[in-house]
Amino acid sequence: MVAQGSAGASKTEDHYAEYLARARTFDRWFWLPLAVVAACGLGFVWLALPHAREDAKLWQFALKVGMFVFAVVAVALFPKLPRAGYLAASAPFLLFLGLITPKMTFYFLQGPQTLPEYYTYLWSLDYPVIMLSLCFAWRQAGGSSGGAIKIGLNGLILVFSGFLEWMWFRANPSMDYYGMKTIPHINVIIGHFPSYGGLFVYMLFHIPLLVAVNIAPFDRWIGKLRDHLAGRATGRTEIETHDSVRGDTGI
Repeated sequence: MVAQGSAGASKTEDHYAEYLARARTFDRWFWLPLAVVAACGLGFVWLALPHAREDAKLWQFALKVGMFVFAVVAVALFPKLPRAGYLAASAPFLLFLGLITPKMTFYFLQGPQTLPEYYTYLWSLDYPVIMLSLCFAWRQAGGSSGGAIKIGLNGLILVFSGFLEWMWFRANPSMDYYGMKTIPHINVIIGHFPSYGGLFVYMLFHIPLLVAVNIAPFDRWIGKLRDHLAGRATGRTEIETHDSVRGDTGI
């Protein structure tokens, strides 16, 4: 009886050790395939799709948003680097100073004829990289993966919510709203250029989205996914993961 009990305990410990090994693999590498998908998708968007604001189709808009969400989740799941985290969080400066800022400044200085290129870099590269940089900095500063996802999704919802367009005319009251004629992303989503009042209503509809994102238990969902994958791989989906174990494995 004692021998059988010892054998059972040993088997459980072996399963638990295997679970921990697979959980650590999830912590260290699960972000990588997401990052590969995001990089390939964003490369396709940048190289193969039109950059002009008015040329976007609904599927193109959905693809851009989807690839950005992949990038946000990949950044959120990137493992914390205890010793070099601050250096990793500083790395986006190289991208800003080495590409984005020089290109934006160049197109700005060329005058009105290069304004579309300027806007392309501003809204298709500069703002997304800012959001990803904030998510990454949060993560490397010790923040949770769920919090990083919320930061990225908040920025994504706000930029498409109509808040920018609404505030453009609050900050610049001399501008004629109907002279703008098109708001490409809103035109794509609702199928037409909204009236001034319609823009305000469209903006209000994004408040429930923001509330839903900010109360969503992303960390719990990530933990369940991690436990499920690691537990299923060992045949022990019933393994309970305590807070101390989560701390050891870097969640």
